[in-house]
Amino acid sequence: MELIDKIKILADFAKYDVSCSSSGSDRKNKKGGIGNAAPSGICHSWTPDGRCISLLKILFTNYCIYDCKYCVNRCSNDIPRASFTPEELVNLTINFYRRNYIEGLFLSSAVWVSPDHTMEQLLKSVKKLREEVNFNGYIHLKAIPGANSALIEEAGRYVDRMSVNIELPSINNPPLLREHRLYQADWLLRFYGFTSNEILDDNNPNFDELLDPKSDWALRNLDRFPVEVNKADYYMLLRVPGIGVKSAQRILQTW
Repeated sequence: MELIDKIKILADFAKYDVSCSSSGSDRKNKKGGIGNAAPSGICHSWTPDGRCISLLKILFTNYCIYDCKYCVNRCSNDIPRASFTPEELVNLTINFYRRNYIEGLFLSSAVWVSPDHTMEQLLKSVKKLREEVNFNGYIHLKAIPGANSALIEEAGRYVDRMSVNIELPSINNPPLLREHRLYQADWLLRFYGFTSNEILDDNNPNFDELLDPKSDWALRNLDRFPVEVNKADYYMLLRVPGIGVKSAQRILQTW
């Protein structure tokens, strides 16, 4: 398969991978126009100083051993398939960078052969970028669920950011409610001051189907309630079911 065909396939199917960034547009250029918005292949991220940078958003491969019904890359889906070699991916990234198309890379992958094999290929790619061609641009890498932790840890040394698709591959495809609960828990971790072992632990390893994670925590910690809103600090207010970030801030402003 020609490299340009691989790029079209693997950039197009990367658009389904969540990157916490803006995606491309299908707006096309016109004669005499300036600039171009690619339908796939380019996404954007932001540096700590507020700059918006363009990233090549692409999959290493969309061949997959799993048949997750929610995933477009599932093995039973009749779609075009392609795979890079680490050398192809490195050359592609460098050539795009030299042409000023991108300032970094967002790299993910379906699970090909095995989680460890896939993670090894991703590791080889980012290692080559850093050590062999001295690429110092931004790299966001998606870790492969189920891969050896040593491979993931080593890959983390070469990239600026790592994330993972926390809905693990499974032949028993989870309900959408589970996905909803995962996003609710993520919100509590990022904005409400919760720790992971407060949301789930050995005694409560699964999300409650009837209660959101915050309400579930409150019922398991009734000794913390009722809360005196005129005395509670910001993070305790955030733990009260029904009180969000804005409401907590407004309560504090009335003191």
